[in-house]
Amino acid sequence: MALVGAPLLVTFVSGHLSDDGNTATEPSGAQSSAPSPSRPDLHASASLLGITSCTALATAPTALEDRAELAAGGDWSGLISRHSGAALGQLHVGITLQGGDRALTIDSIDIEPRAGRASPPHDGALLCWAGQGDEPRVQLAADMDLPEPYLHDEESPTLPHFRDSVITLAPHEQVSLAVSFRAEEGHREFELIIRYVLDGERGSLPVPPPDGQEYAVTAPADTYEAAYLSTVTGTRQMDSQEICQWTGAHENC
Repeated sequence: MALVGAPLLVTFVSGHLSDDGNTATEPSGAQSSAPSPSRPDLHASASLLGITSCTALATAPTALEDRAELAAGGDWSGLISRHSGAALGQLHVGITLQGGDRALTIDSIDIEPRAGRASPPHDGALLCWAGQGDEPRVQLAADMDLPEPYLHDEESPTLPHFRDSVITLAPHEQVSLAVSFRAEEGHREFELIIRYVLDGERGSLPVPPPDGQEYAVTAPADTYEAAYLSTVTGTRQMDSQEICQWTGAHENC
């Protein structure tokens, strides 16, 4: 499912190094009989920045349930989930890192795609929302069309950010990052993994996606089986020129 909607803070995932040096992770609020540190060493959370203007579905929404949700407009989260939707063109995510009782160093945030290469863009249907406002200010970005995508500074797309940089968290310090994941050629689903060093031991911690769904972004397709626009006055179908305007694929128009 695509990550779309108003900014949403997700459940924290926290981690601490176990006796064998590996990271133990436990969702906040989970019950466990095993002993654990009084405070985890690292928390990680993700939230959406802004609202995705368009989402592409893998398959066309043709069922009665789909049509009813389309007609209602606004919240299409169920429709997006059923048809494996993905943010169109770019996915803006805020990552918040919260230190625990001990200082630690984050030496990378790795992007781990679920497939070795991007698959064809989703072309089942295009869903867009009018009046979504300005795009958020981005610190880091990633080209998800690459076989092995990496985070980079906006002004240095060929230089991996963590090649020469680390993030040092003092006890209880919090750091926030704004990241944009972009796709111009294909579709990509992926995970985010934090790699860190604590007291000389290496650990890792996944960054859970908002709403418990998958991180996913897809490039504009040449054509769609259907396209819909949600406005303050309701939902309507878009014509080919409107699709071009929303996807930015003017060369195909």
